[in-house]
Amino acid sequence: MSSWFPAILHRWFQVLLARDAQAPAANPHKTSTLIVLACAALTSTAIKLHFALTTFGSTDVAYWSEFKDYIVQNGTVSIYQHYWHYNHPPMMSGLLWLLAPLVPYAPNGFPFLIRLPAILSDVVTGLLLYDLGSRAWGPRRGLWAALLFWASPVSIMVSGYHGNTDPVFMMLILLAARQALRGKPAWQVGALLGLACNVKLVPVVTVPLFFFWLPTRREKAWFATGMLALSLLGYGYHLTHCFAAMRKNVFDYPSDARSWGLPGFHFLLGLRSQGWAMAALMRKPFLILLAIIGVGFGRRANQLPPERRPATLLLGLGWIFLVFLILTPGFGVQYLSWLNVVFPFLGLAGMLGYNLVAGTYLYNVYDFWNRGGHWNFADSDKVGLLAGYCLVWAYIVWLFLVLWATWNLGTWWGRRIRHPQFPTPPHISSQA
Repeated sequence: MSSWFPAILHRWFQVLLARDAQAPAANPHKTSTLIVLACAALTSTAIKLHFALTTFGSTDVAYWSEFKDYIVQNGTVSIYQHYWHYNHPPMMSGLLWLLAPLVPYAPNGFPFLIRLPAILSDVVTGLLLYDLGSRAWGPRRGLWAALLFWASPVSIMVSGYHGNTDPVFMMLILLAARQALRGKPAWQVGALLGLACNVKLVPVVTVPLFFFWLPTRREKAWFATGMLALSLLGYGYHLTHCFAAMRKNVFDYPSDARSWGLPGFHFLLGLRSQGWAMAALMRKPFLILLAIIGVGFGRRANQLPPERRPATLLLGLGWIFLVFLILTPGFGVQYLSWLNVVFPFLGLAGMLGYNLVAGTYLYNVYDFWNRGGHWNFADSDKVGLLAGYCLVWAYIVWLFLVLWATWNLGTWWGRRIRHPQFPTPPHISSQA
């Protein structure tokens, strides 16, 4: 690894950890914390780079390479009509166009280049988890959140081996949360979410949470302005030239759910047509439910003392993606990386358990697609649909999420019963 990368990484650590430059004695363990974080980040990144430099990855890498070749020859508009499964925003087409001339010079060629953004994003994500966790729950939890994330087998396999852009937009969501908690202008928060939606459309489910978390109408207006500006900048031209194809590919993309969740149970029972129908039926109520969760956490935060608002925003992010994975009408194994980023906000024990079951599941998936041999190309198209232990572990992961959500809801309800919160009576003046 070249010398510039550790130098830049060290600078990032210094910026994030130097919270109180006027009183360095307030954090006597800052140096040791820096060393631990740096070692964890470099170790995790080295493992992912090893995968990216020595393997081809999953079928997604082959798809991305095919998309790149088409874009170089035919541009970024007609691809939505040519490939029904090209469900990526136009900005990702621009990324492929930029990567194309670099392929002959990159070690391991395109398979390395397409995974590099996710690998570098994970470095920043760990730093953001430390920062956000420290703000909401204290430095100890922030440190463990970052360490568990960098040690996560889900993160290592999805970012280092699978090959997709999901870790990039999750990093941008956390960056938006950091800017919001630091009191930065609301348009910056909106612009970061708009940028995330230009990586993949999924971050739109977090918009209600951030919108209602902002306390004033003025801030909400600036947030919407930043969000719409970046969204129009990324999507506007293509929507005016291939609206029908983009709507079908990007906004109504019918991803597979035969090995996950409620629609998957129908397929396991042999009710294939009912499974597809259920997935289509669930889509709109599912999105409405996610919006309700976001609005609820956002509005609740504005009723709490300032010191409790950060935790409420982060909990909202955690619950949105937890419910997303439980009730999603579509699924891809890379989706597991979404929840892995925000699980520290739902509890460190839960994140550890999630990585144990989800990491085992992913290992079985990639081993199945590599036919039990040396990991190089997880060719899901050639090997076929998941079967056997892979399906068993898929439902173990899903059931773990259901049980974790149920346990947390039960704990929250139990606290409300034991310690009911009555409205504060109005102040009665003692003067006559």
